[in-house]
Amino acid sequence: MELSDPSPLPLLVVTSQRSRQAALLSLFTEEGYAATCVSSLEEALAALEQRSFVLILTDLHAGVSRHAFTPAQILRRRAKTTPVGLLTTEEAVLEEAPLAGFAFALPFPVEVPYLLTQIAANLHRELSPLEQRQALRITGFLEAWGGKEWTSLLRLCTDEILCYPASLFPQAPGAPGQGKLALLRLVRAFRQRYQSVRLEVEGIFGRPQGLAVSYYIWVARFEEGWEGFSGATLFTFEGEQICQIGKPLDDQQQRGLQGFPGTFLGQSRSS
Repeated sequence: MELSDPSPLPLLVVTSQRSRQAALLSLFTEEGYAATCVSSLEEALAALEQRSFVLILTDLHAGVSRHAFTPAQILRRRAKTTPVGLLTTEEAVLEEAPLAGFAFALPFPVEVPYLLTQIAANLHRELSPLEQRQALRITGFLEAWGGKEWTSLLRLCTDEILCYPASLFPQAPGAPGQGKLALLRLVRAFRQRYQSVRLEVEGIFGRPQGLAVSYYIWVARFEEGWEGFSGATLFTFEGEQICQIGKPLDDQQQRGLQGFPGTFLGQSRSS
């Protein structure tokens, strides 16, 4: 699969948990980034003296105030213009990460597709002309998915399309569907659960192995109210045809990071 960038982009991971280090290093290497893992604030500051990074990901204690002398806030200030993302259990930071000075904050357990999409979004890479055409294909796919226009949806995909678990069509982990008939069964099964579905695309971003889309899906069950959930999914292409949706995780990554695909938000985004 052809990568969008000629050389891997460098990420800095700061966590003292060895299992988390191993999972993130494996994940980012497989994704196509060049990850450096360190265990402490002191090691992170030393790494910043030696080279530059496009993004820093850490689980250091943050605190809400930008002026706090907590490890994550010290790292954020020393990183200057480099975006810093958090993996955290601090509720206030999760709710207001930009106000605390961070590019984003995600809770444990980490939803891997959303983590990789957040990283891609904060790198602000401009899409190539081919990727712009591919992004239009994704938009068309999602519009057809929402409108039950199955013929239009299948026309955008290769005959041997692979579908891994994603919030567009949840299924058993590690059991991908292959081919247009499998895709059709998955999308129909999702739509049959609900009377109405609305989908809102938040953004489409370049990842080393394809394009990631982040979205909100609003669903209404029969005789019940609306509820919504967020999602993020990788689309991979052969030319301008979608050949894969989602991607598999190895056992190490699943143990260290994986959460349920799709976070339910209740009746509104702010809940």
